[in-house]
Amino acid sequence: MELIQLVNHSSVIISDGENSLLTDPYLSGSCFNNGWDLIVETKSKIEDLNFDYIWISHEHPDHFSPRDLLKIPIKKRGFITILYQKTKDKKVYDYCIAKGFNVIELSDYEEFKINDNFSITACQHRDSDCWSLFKIGSKKILNLNDCWIYDKSELKMFNDIYGKIDVLLTQFSFANWIGNVGDHKKSNKISKWHLEKLILQNEIINPRYIIPFASFVYFSNEENSYLNNYSIKIRDVFNVTKSSNVNPIILFPDDAWIVGEPFDNEKRVKMWDIAYKNVSKKELRLIKKRNIRDLENIFHKYQKRLFKKNSYNDLIKLKKNNLLPTTYIDITDLDIKVSMDIINGIEVVNENSIDKMDIHMSSDSLYYLLENEWGRGTLQINGRFQAGNGKLINFIRQTQIAFANNINRFYPKDFSLSEFQEPRNYVLSVHNEKIDSHT
Repeated sequence: MELIQLVNHSSVIISDGENSLLTDPYLSGSCFNNGWDLIVETKSKIEDLNFDYIWISHEHPDHFSPRDLLKIPIKKRGFITILYQKTKDKKVYDYCIAKGFNVIELSDYEEFKINDNFSITACQHRDSDCWSLFKIGSKKILNLNDCWIYDKSELKMFNDIYGKIDVLLTQFSFANWIGNVGDHKKSNKISKWHLEKLILQNEIINPRYIIPFASFVYFSNEENSYLNNYSIKIRDVFNVTKSSNVNPIILFPDDAWIVGEPFDNEKRVKMWDIAYKNVSKKELRLIKKRNIRDLENIFHKYQKRLFKKNSYNDLIKLKKNNLLPTTYIDITDLDIKVSMDIINGIEVVNENSIDKMDIHMSSDSLYYLLENEWGRGTLQINGRFQAGNGKLINFIRQTQIAFANNINRFYPKDFSLSEFQEPRNYVLSVHNEKIDSHT
């Protein structure tokens, strides 16, 4: 018996009746610096779920949630094996080992046997994300979660290598900033683009069933809640998939489906309709205000970390050659504007022209970005900012090194000069309305 149970968001339990595997357990609370929350609260407690393996696709907190992992009793952790991609930094591996879990690292395309009837094959995609293919007997379940795999030849590869895919699990809505307040035309276009890419995945892979998931969150902060106006809803997915030759399976948290069995989609779509309407009634998370001294202090730590991990002399050369221009930030809740430069520092500027600002954000968002190497990635995902009329690319360049350091890449050893001059960046692609260039 092949069973798939939606726990919440991108977390499902896949079982063959002998062993059960839990994927990407994010079941509670906010993530991405108080930027996202779950649309529907998880009814099940992780400690009460039945599984002996956990597959974590990547480090993002809506997939790897220490808060939820630590709710598993210590005595139980020794009987659970976490499967994770092989990485250079081993951050997730080391963390899970330290907390009492067994951990096995998987190499790209390596098939790991859970038992004689059940296996997983995984492959890293774009430095961090990972797709996974589960085989249970003759059934094949492909989990693309939020991998950006939209190239036709790359999609065709799954059938060429693995044969007919029975079930496709994939993201269906956007998971990043897609425009400023008032950018209706741009934001609507980019939102629909994500639905079009889901349709493309469906057409090329042509699975027997498609389960839309990994988008069951909403933008929950006062800085980003406007983005909810553009989200793709389950009803949108249901309407476009039910008219194709694939069978959509619409799951609600705690629903379990035996692969191949009939399922009442209409009932679940109506349940999701209600859940989306309830989002507007929820209280938004508020900005945590920081003062300018807080920002100056955390910037100096940020700067010191960059100089320690990267070549200081090479960073100076970038500056001297005008390849690392200063960025200008409007700190909205403090009503001040600052210049920020990893060589020259951070300081308040007497600049009245808002048009010269590269980016607008709260003191809390800037503080979080400086405090954590993954901070810029978090900012891009939670959308707690507005692009300015200045040069957004200068902000991206100033934060590019820390962003690379987070995935164990250091300048100039591991990335080239061209990555400063023409950084490949989703937010820039959105800002310039060239999102197809990011695929």
